[in-house]
Amino acid sequence: MVISSTNAIESPQRPFYKTELYPLLRRINYYLMRWVRKKFRRLKTFNKFHRR
Repeated sequence: MVISSTNAIESPQRPFYKTELYPLLRRINYYLMRWVRKKFRRLKTFNKFHRR
């Protein structure tokens, strides 16, 4: 069975919840802040965004 992209957009399988994205966004933020701290030495001690 082939599902076109427009059909998938019009009738999703289940409702969309923003709260389901929070773990993914938290992980992206963690890796991004880790990259920034490695790249910019002056931010190395910036501990506000430690992983919870």
